[in-house]
Amino acid sequence: MRRAPLRIDPSDLALEIVSIVIAIVLATAVGELVEHVRAQARTHEALVQIRQEIVADDAGLRRNATLHRNVWNAFRDAVTRARGHRMDFDEFAATFARSAPHGLRPFVGSTTAWDLARTSTVLADVPYDVRATIQRRYAELDGLRDTNAIVLAHLENAPAEEHPNFYFTAVALVLSLADVVYSEQRLAADDAAALRALDAAGAR
Repeated sequence: MRRAPLRIDPSDLALEIVSIVIAIVLATAVGELVEHVRAQARTHEALVQIRQEIVADDAGLRRNATLHRNVWNAFRDAVTRARGHRMDFDEFAATFARSAPHGLRPFVGSTTAWDLARTSTVLADVPYDVRATIQRRYAELDGLRDTNAIVLAHLENAPAEEHPNFYFTAVALVLSLADVVYSEQRLAADDAAALRALDAAGAR
């Protein structure tokens, strides 16, 4: 006996196809939504970590900046009192000892959170102005580190009493220290700007 051919109602077939397409579209949309939420969470966490890093750095910066400003002011006052005569080693050593009895404490700061964020994709959706403000802050920190290295190099190599160019080396040290003071002031301003930008971006 011959079986009757299987007949499929075209309307049923169309309904099945539409159902499958809808299911695929919904699954894709849900997957994209879940990934978007996860990406937002990663971005928020990265911004929070950067904010915490800047807050911790800012506290250390202000402590060190006070010391460096006091040392700079002490040398500036000593030069003013000298009225043109060259500061000798004893006067230099006494001024340094009074203004920084425990030595200089160069501020280095931390860039861990920023380095992790900028080398990944977590900041891709962060507004440009927010990223630029944060990046400017860390660029200023790099500049301060370089200036600190110059000051430390002066301290390691001179001034020393027996150094033939003691006076010029001492002047170079004091001028480099002035650069540190000004760089720390700029960094403090950049810290404040970065924290305002992060707060506006909801990094709490």
